[in-house]
Amino acid sequence: MKSPAQDSDKSDKTTYQSGATRSSNTQGCRMDLIPWEGLDAVGRAMAEGGENHGDYNWHKGMPYGVMINHALQHITAFMRGDNSEDHIGHATANLMMLSWHEKNRPDLDDRGCSKSQAKTKPVTKIGVDSTAEDVAGFLKGKSGSIVEEGQN
Repeated sequence: MKSPAQDSDKSDKTTYQSGATRSSNTQGCRMDLIPWEGLDAVGRAMAEGGENHGDYNWHKGMPYGVMINHALQHITAFMRGDNSEDHIGHATANLMMLSWHEKNRPDLDDRGCSKSQAKTKPVTKIGVDSTAEDVAGFLKGKSGSIVEEGQN
């Protein structure tokens, strides 16, 4: 089977060997590049969340900091070698829920900075040795064990 060929009329359509055509515009989104293992891990984490809290409970809304804190707790556990659960799947699920909230629930943004600051404020790295309390303190505006830019 031949690979799809771009039409010469620049109509942003791909013509297939069968003669079928389809828009080739992905609009910057390539779902085919997402690793299946990642989707699987998120699906399992969401299933567990659905069992514990009800399907789509997170659609009711929660402060951004809650999801950030949970994602960072899972990342920290993973970095420390804890294999008691799929921490990467859970962290990713929290970040995906945060992405939904950012687009649909900006009223729950509790990062403590204005929208203009959010775009220009440098990212502060959380150290591997940071505790969940350090991360929670950082999210509430306290110092905690935060690794400064350039340190590690």
